[in-house]
Amino acid sequence: EITAGNHSDGGGTLTSSVEGSAPGSMEDLLSQDENTLMDNQHSNSMDNLDSECSEVYQPLTSSDDALDAPSSSESEGVPSIERSRKGSSGNASEVSVACLTERIHQMEENQHSTAEELQATLQELADLQQITQELNSENERLGEEKVILMESLCQQSDKLEHFSRQIEYFRSLLDEHHISYVIDEDMKSGRYMELEQRYMELAENARFEREQLLGVQQHLSNTLKMAEQDNKEAQEMIGALKERNHHMERIIESEQKSKTALAATLEEYKATVAS
Repeated sequence: EITAGNHSDGGGTLTSSVEGSAPGSMEDLLSQDENTLMDNQHSNSMDNLDSECSEVYQPLTSSDDALDAPSSSESEGVPSIERSRKGSSGNASEVSVACLTERIHQMEENQHSTAEELQATLQELADLQQITQELNSENERLGEEKVILMESLCQQSDKLEHFSRQIEYFRSLLDEHHISYVIDEDMKSGRYMELEQRYMELAENARFEREQLLGVQQHLSNTLKMAEQDNKEAQEMIGALKERNHHMERIIESEQKSKTALAATLEEYKATVAS
C-alpha cells in the first residue's frame, strides 16, 4: 500500500527503498520524502525569484535606457540648437570683423587727412622760410643803403664845415688887413655876391640833404625794426610749425601703430571665423 500510494515524481526511489529496507523503517521513509519535497520547493522558489528579478530588472533597464536615450524630438532639436549657436557666433564674428574693418577705414581716412594737413603745414613752413630769407636779404640791402647814406651825409657835413671854416678864414683875413667887408651896392653885385650866393646855396643844399638823409635814416631804422620784428615773428611761427610738425608725425606714427594692431586683430578674427 505504501508503494502504490507513493507513485509520484520520486516513486522509483521510494519503491526501491521500501523493497530494500526493513518493514519497521517508516520514519526513515517519511523523512526522506519530506527532504525531497523541501528540495523541490526550494528549487521552485529560486526559479520564481530569478524570474521575478529578471522581470523587475527589464523595466528598470528599459526605463534607464529611455532616460539615457534622447527622444526623437530632442535628437532633432540638438543639431538645430548647435546650428543656431554656430550661426549666432558666426554673425557675431562677422559683426566684429565689419566693425574692425570700418574702424580701419576711419583710421585710414584720419591718417589721410592728417597727412594732408601735415603737407599743408610743411608748405606753409617752406613759404615762411622763403619770406624770412627775403626779409633777411632786404635787411642786408637796407643796411648797405644806410651805410651809403651815412657816408654821403658825413661828406656833406664835412663840406659844410669846410666852407664854414673858409668863410671864417676869409673874414679873419679881412679883419686882419682892416678891410671893411661892408661894400657898396655896386661892389656887392660882383664877386662877393657870387660867393655869398654860392655859400647860401651850399648851406641850403646841405641842410636839405641833411634833413633828407635824416628822414631816410629814420625810415630805414623803422623799416629795419619792422623787418626784425617780422623776422622774429616768422622765427616763432617756424618754431611753432616745427613743433606742430613733430606733433603731427607722432600722431601719424600712433595711427599707424593702431592701424597695424587693428589689422592684426582683424586677421585673427578672420582666421577664427575661417576655422
